[in-house]
Amino acid sequence: MHRYRSHTCGALRASDIGNDVRLSGWCHRVRDHGGVLFIDLRDHYGITQVVADPDSPAFKVAETLRSEWVVRIDGKVRRRPEGTVNADLPTGDVEIYIREIEVLGRAAELPMPVFGDQCLLRLQLCKLGTQCLDDLALAGGALAMLLRQFLLSCHPLLQHPDRQLFAFDAVRRCDSSPGQARAND
Repeated sequence: MHRYRSHTCGALRASDIGNDVRLSGWCHRVRDHGGVLFIDLRDHYGITQVVADPDSPAFKVAETLRSEWVVRIDGKVRRRPEGTVNADLPTGDVEIYIREIEVLGRAAELPMPVFGDQCLLRLQLCKLGTQCLDDLALAGGALAMLLRQFLLSCHPLLQHPDRQLFAFDAVRRCDSSPGQARAND
């Protein structure tokens, strides 16, 4: 098994029930429901709910987890109990029963929440850390790459580095002392 993950947080489905998995990501939200801990584990691909009850060998570590901590979780995929299925998530049919937790990075308390409807910025609702913003960022990068490729195909000399000038300039600065470099500029 890979050091950090066997699956991404958005990949697990009902067909994975019974499998041992390893996930890594950020603790999006930690909830305590009568001694049972529910942790929404988030990575760039989605969110998966992981569960630790007092019988879990990792319960002591799970109690210390806070929002935005980076963790690696080993556990078994199981079907969510009836009535707790989350149809809003692609992984909403399953949860991971935690067997082991490794804290990879602790985060200080955040100055503002990064999830939910509490992030109001002037005139718009801003849901930081949501899949929508991640999709927009990826689409913007892909659009910039397509635009660059188009411009280079139309004007092949649009981006032409002058390697000779750069090499001469670097050699001149490296071979001289700081005083000589100032004198040359």
